[in-house]
Order: sequence, then C-alpha cells, then structure tokens
Amino acid sequence: MEKLCGQCGKTKTLSEFNRNKSNPDGLDYQCRACKKLYYLKNRGIILKKKKEEYEIDGEAARERTRKWHKENKDRSNELNNNWYIKKYHNDPLFRFEKLCRCRIQDAFRRLDSKKSKRSLELLGADWETVQRHIEQQFVEGMTWKNYGEWQADHVIPLVSANNKEELIPLLHYTNLQPLWALDNNRKGSKMDLGDGETVRITRKNRDKILVV
Repeated sequence: MEKLCGQCGKTKTLSEFNRNKSNPDGLDYQCRACKKLYYLKNRGIILKKKKEEYEIDGEAARERTRKWHKENKDRSNELNNNWYIKKYHNDPLFRFEKLCRCRIQDAFRRLDSKKSKRSLELLGADWETVQRHIEQQFVEGMTWKNYGEWQADHVIPLVSANNKEELIPLLHYTNLQPLWALDNNRKGSKMDLGDGETVRITRKNRDKILVV
C-alpha cells in the first residue's frame, strides 16, 4: 500500500511514514525523509522550543512525551535503539560505563547471586573519579579515543571470589587498571606480583596469595 506525502507530494510506501495514532490512518502526513529534512533545517529552533516548554511547564511536557512514546512504541523503540547504537560506538566513555556495569552484573551472575547495590555504589565513586583513576595509569599511546585497543582490567581477578562477600571489595574502582587488549588477554586471571612474576589466582589459592 502507498500514501501521499503532504509535504513533498510524492507517493510512497507506508513503511516510509512514522506511526501517529492521532491521525485517521494511524500515520504521519509527512514521510520520514521530509520530517528528517525539516528537523535538520530547524534543529536549533525545535530544541529551543522544547527547552522553553520544559522550563515553563515541565510536568505537562513530560506527560506529552510519555503519551507519544506510549502511542508510538515501535517508533520509540527504534529511535532509542538507534540512539544507543550510535552512542555506544561513538562515545568511548559511554561504552566504558556500559561495559563496567555489564562486568559487575556478570560477576554476580557467575556466583548465582544478585547485585544488592547500584554499580556506582559498588565502584565506590562517581564515573568522573573512576575515569580519572584510569587516565592516571595510561601508558604512552593510550587515550579514550582508542578505548578497545586497551581494556579496563581488574588487578585482582573477579573470578577469584568464592562468594558475594569476597567479590564486593574486588569491584572497587581502585582495583581497575588499563591494559592493552593483547596484554589483558594474556593476563587472564593472573595477578602481577612484581619483578615480572605472575601467578594465576583461583578460588582455592586466593587466600594464600592475597593479603586482605
């Protein structure tokens, strides 16, 4: 099926129109291409208007936003997914935060336990502090722009924890260090004891090696 775009006057397939339940046919009168072009030309004005609406009547504006998302779930999910993918691939700090949260979740899941606190509480600091801690340990060539070539490693491996009580101290941000991806893969669950000596930390030998 096709529909006439009220903006460009071209007949296009229904898939080229966003959903809009307030219209009789359930679709916007403008095609997506026209809506995108309009937004790009008027982005500054649109953002300024939205900001003013929130400042004047924030709750009413938020309610309109919630209503739109509820009535246009598919489109809302598509926009959110596109934003997330773009943000994840283009913002290394955002990606770093997401991977830290996932690492924490996975550590609890491995022990068949549930996270009882928020990630930042377990890290023991805000993200700015965590990022500065990582930056202070950068070696030549490391920047946030090439995050992925290097990785955030736990000095004392999380896999050495036998239970939730042993895991929580290891999640503190001071147990993080940046390592080149190749070095991190080689390290695995080992711990550097200094002078080039390393030892693999396991649940059985952790208490003999670690001074808690």
